[in-house]
Amino acid sequence: MSKENKVEETPKKKKIIKWIIIAVVVIIAALIIIALLPFLSFVIYMLYSMFIDYPSKPKTTHGEFPFELVYEYKGERHTIKDTIVCDYDGYSWSLEGGNTRDWTCEFEKDSEYGQYIIDTINGQDLYIDVPEAADYYMGDKDCTSEEAQPLLMFIDETTGTFYEETDKIETVDIEIIEWKPSKPLKNNIK
Repeated sequence: MSKENKVEETPKKKKIIKWIIIAVVVIIAALIIIALLPFLSFVIYMLYSMFIDYPSKPKTTHGEFPFELVYEYKGERHTIKDTIVCDYDGYSWSLEGGNTRDWTCEFEKDSEYGQYIIDTINGQDLYIDVPEAADYYMGDKDCTSEEAQPLLMFIDETTGTFYEETDKIETVDIEIIEWKPSKPLKNNIK
């Protein structure tokens, strides 16, 4: 080969190498973008839900819902009458659902979180737990729960452990006879 041919081949090789490098860089960039798409879409969704997608404020922000619970314990009937007081408390952000409406829920009488102690058996308190379903009672359209039913449970006060053991409760001779909750509101939430 002559010197002129070597000179001509070198720029051709350089062009081919340049195009190969460009193609490899483009392919690697495309693969990185494809790999990051789920992450980028997640980040965009999170930013949208944190700063833009606020839930609307309900028209009714306070509600009181009387209930009556009749139970039988050791052959005697007992009645619990109380009122669940619910209030709108703004909104908060969570990973599960973005911005959601917050509700507070209290009981008019001094029950702790809707737990009514019935008796203490072997160091464990027997409770009837009335659920605090403020979003249900206030008619929140984003509520996924249905009418909550009261539960019978034991709480070991030394460890704070909750037991919903139906076998153990059946041996205690307790039964919920009647549960009369209030109907939920038809709240004007857009």
